Amino acid sequence: MNKVLSFFRCATLSFIFYLHLFAHCVIGQDHESKEYSRYDQYPPYCSTPEQMEKRAIPPLKYDTNNSTDYAIKPQIVHVTALIRHGARTPWAGAPAYNCWKGYWENPQTGIWNCDLKTYIAPPSDGKERVVNGDGGIVEEAPDFLFEKRYDALIYQTGNSTGNELNGTCQLGQLLMRGYDQELHNGLHLRHAYFYDGNNTSESHGAANPSMRLWDMTSTNNESTGKSGAIIGDPTTKIYQEPNLRYRADDEQRTLMSGQILLRGLFGPEILADDNDETTIIRLHTGDYKRDVLVINKNICPRAADLEAEAYESEEFKQWNETSIEVQIIRKFAQSKMGLDEIPGGILDCLMTTMCTDRPLPELLDDYDGSLGPTSWDGDGLGGIAIVSEKDFTNIFERLVNYVSP
Repeated sequence: MNKVLSFFRCATLSFIFYLHLFAHCVIGQDHESKEYSRYDQYPPYCSTPEQMEKRAIPPLKYDTNNSTDYAIKPQIVHVTALIRHGARTPWAGAPAYNCWKGYWENPQTGIWNCDLKTYIAPPSDGKERVVNGDGGIVEEAPDFLFEKRYDALIYQTGNSTGNELNGTCQLGQLLMRGYDQELHNGLHLRHAYFYDGNNTSESHGAANPSMRLWDMTSTNNESTGKSGAIIGDPTTKIYQEPNLRYRADDEQRTLMSGQILLRGLFGPEILADDNDETTIIRLHTGDYKRDVLVINKNICPRAADLEAEAYESEEFKQWNETSIEVQIIRKFAQSKMGLDEIPGGILDCLMTTMCTDRPLPELLDDYDGSLGPTSWDGDGLGGIAIVSEKDFTNIFERLVNYVSP
């Protein structure tokens, strides 16, 4: 086991966000009291505060009854966490983002204004630079920040001079609700892998010694910035490389989601640092159109071939043309939503509307969580179905199941 621990010592925590900015927001009681109040129930996709509180990272499982000489009690020595971004705005504007008739004309769904701001910082030219072996600049602490606001283009009814979401929000940007979600995620990770004595509840994963990446009750080391790290490089702060590697794609929502999560994970240690210099955590990213964190047809043409093969398969054609459930959903979209076909972004339409307490059309406002996944195996196949009004029940969940079977 000592050899295993030694092998992993130089890399203890990695983050990939499938998801150098600074996030800022003010969260008050009024803000919190208005969230998630329009609907009686919300899908798990929305990740409400109540839903987030019920989630946790499970502890390691091993056979405690194994009494052989080869029984080894496991010890976490490395964690790779893949995290999705938090709640965001729609990823496109009109006309590409065609949800239902009247979506963009209704100010309650067609105008998006954001309170969450992004800060950017130019590197300082006057401070001492850290240079690597090749002579390249590794880091420069910033002297000041810029607050980035999407308010230079003013939206007015009837013209097209505003932003794509007709307000101060950026396409697909992180929302205040997403800020709260990622802060929760950071705390979930902290509860799982940080042991902090009496501050660690018995319900936290780190109450089990096998889960402890860091023991904050161990002897402090000046070079670790009061980290008390028991695994990793003891000469480096626990939130810096090689103890942490932070990777994200180059989208605002994923960059900021990562920053907020790391604040929840390492906040006390960063704030307790006595150094007057700005804390710098290195972020690794790349050109979005060339990145590999999602299926990317630009660099993997085979992915496009596989998609085309799936749509051309006999199995898909039979389901798409003769499924009674599919016929019901399409008939509803045509007769009640004013759509000739169900848009590819309907899942995003439904969730960005409901999860932000915006009004759904009355006929879509029927979510109660009772349906669950559609059993496509039991769905009738064969011929044209006679669809009537009585078939239009549990439409919200059925639409979700249709686009994400």
